[in-house]
Amino acid sequence: MRRLIYDIGANDGSDTEFYLSKGFDVVAVEADPALATALSKRFANQIAKGRLTVLNVGIAEGSGVLPFYVNAKDDWSSFMKNGKATQTNTFETIEVRTCTLADVISEHGDAYYIKLDIEGFERVAVASLSDSAHQAPYVSFERNGDLEDVVRLLGDLGYDSFQLVRQGEGVLAAPPFPSREGRYRRVAFTGLHSGCFGRDLRGTWSDGPGVLDQLARDEADLLHNRDRVAARAVWYDIHARHRDARPPSGKLASLWGGRGIQ
Repeated sequence: MRRLIYDIGANDGSDTEFYLSKGFDVVAVEADPALATALSKRFANQIAKGRLTVLNVGIAEGSGVLPFYVNAKDDWSSFMKNGKATQTNTFETIEVRTCTLADVISEHGDAYYIKLDIEGFERVAVASLSDSAHQAPYVSFERNGDLEDVVRLLGDLGYDSFQLVRQGEGVLAAPPFPSREGRYRRVAFTGLHSGCFGRDLRGTWSDGPGVLDQLARDEADLLHNRDRVAARAVWYDIHARHRDARPPSGKLASLWGGRGIQ
């Protein structure tokens, strides 16, 4: 399989840069035309070398054009009319061309890892994959109100292991050394990064109900200690691992990638 990552909701390219530096090819999808243009300029060399494709398109239920709400805080911009993007007066509405995630993958090739951060349209993106015969070994998505639906949809697609990763600068774990996913890259993750993925994750994999329970416990702990965390925004990504990507046991485990793989 080609070592290809889909950065869906690429924003300023922090994650794209990380993936490229680790030796992966990337398809970066960004609905905001201004951000997509900036990505094309920033990564012109990688695009010229064929390692990166930047798509100025929104991921939705089908091909067409939808209103897109561009907030001054650009990582809030969204197709969600009642989402974070429209909760302030600092947004404008534009029209953006859309397609399904399955369409993008059909055109550009099978994914090793799909990162989804599209402010409430994660369920729509995952739902389109039900028509695809090619499932990426790893998928991650930002936690939103439809979390349970996304976990269920991924479960139906064969993703049987999940891991909760709290996001934010000073919270994301540094990349492990040696890396199990591509080249090692020393990086200080910021609030614009999604962090490590796949076999580089350091947490515990659990089933769908298990990760939902873990999230409930973590949020209850944060509520209990809200004074301690009040100054820090708290959000989560959920990582999913396909059953075909589960590591072998016994003697073959050492060939999979070393210690600590669950």
